[in-house]
Amino acid sequence: MRAWLALALISLSGSAAADVSRHVQQCNHAVDETGVKSCTVLLKSYPAEDEVKAGFLDSRANAYYRMGKYLRAIADFTHAIKIRPNEARYYYSRALAWSLIKGHQQAIADYSRYLKLSPRDNATATVLARAVQHLTEAYPAFSK
Repeated sequence: MRAWLALALISLSGSAAADVSRHVQQCNHAVDETGVKSCTVLLKSYPAEDEVKAGFLDSRANAYYRMGKYLRAIADFTHAIKIRPNEARYYYSRALAWSLIKGHQQAIADYSRYLKLSPRDNATATVLARAVQHLTEAYPAFSK
């Protein structure tokens, strides 16, 4: 259990502690609107801009991604990146979302940043090469 959650649960009465615990569970396993709502409740009640908040943003962003709400996912990944700029997986996840809405240049930038943070990921290097190829084919001026 996250340390801040343990402290919060200790200081809350039974039903309030149960509510926080339920929201954390739903947020950590968010795949639909229920999970998104729980993450949103936690984000509104947790003021610190730290790794805990970044984790809630990541969970909500992944739920938005699964729901096909790619711009919302991108916004949450972007906020998480502002909090934890060296967390490679946020760039990778945001790149996937950019790719799905044809934001090829943004995806390439995010894949590139991911590879700088995780240089041994050969599979992503291959994906990046394909993204550059698609972009070059779609926009010949890009290769100049």
